[in-house]
Amino acid sequence: MGSNTSTRTELQQRNRQIYEEYLAGNSLQQLADKYFLSLKSMQRIIREQRNIP
Repeated sequence: MGSNTSTRTELQQRNRQIYEEYLAGNSLQQLADKYFLSLKSMQRIIREQRNIP
């Protein structure tokens, strides 16, 4: 259980960082390349982060 929690926390931190870089002007393609994720994954992350209060 403990490793799941730390993994979840790390993913939340990564996704927050992606969103901040996106807001700073990086394109989805640049971020996808940097984090080795698909454009679809980037779009989902941005959409989810946008909805976090």
